[in-house]
Amino acid sequence: MSGAAKVESIDAARVEALATVLLGAWDAVRCVPLPSAAAGGIDTATAYAVAERLRQWRIARGEKPVGWKIGFTNRGIWQRYGVYEPMWAPVWDTTTVLLDGRECVSRWRA
Repeated sequence: MSGAAKVESIDAARVEALATVLLGAWDAVRCVPLPSAAAGGIDTATAYAVAERLRQWRIARGEKPVGWKIGFTNRGIWQRYGVYEPMWAPVWDTTTVLLDGRECVSRWRA
């Protein structure tokens, strides 16, 4: 394939359904089957579309993105996990705790 990105069709109804299931599981603190384990799996474009829908809903309910998590930056592990590019996702104010340093420092003091 040339340098052009592969364009994949995205099923909007599937995106909405997956986003609904995943946010519901997050809110209820329960596990759900992996989308990649479903028949046909999930391609990267659909996964990013689901992530974007989740981002929209989380912002709408007052959560704030405070940074980014970049996974799979080590190309040496891509084949093992079946990925072929780094993956990006927001980090949220509701899942991040900023420490002022005293917690770490006081732990090591006698």
